[in-house]
Amino acid sequence: MSAKVEPVRGRGMDALSNHGSLEV
Repeated sequence: MSAKVEPVRGRGMDALSNHGSLEV
């Protein structure tokens, strides 16, 4: 999932909020 976290947090922070587990 690491590979997906980088682009996600860069172009779509909203997606991170939904998961919350990606960054934290």
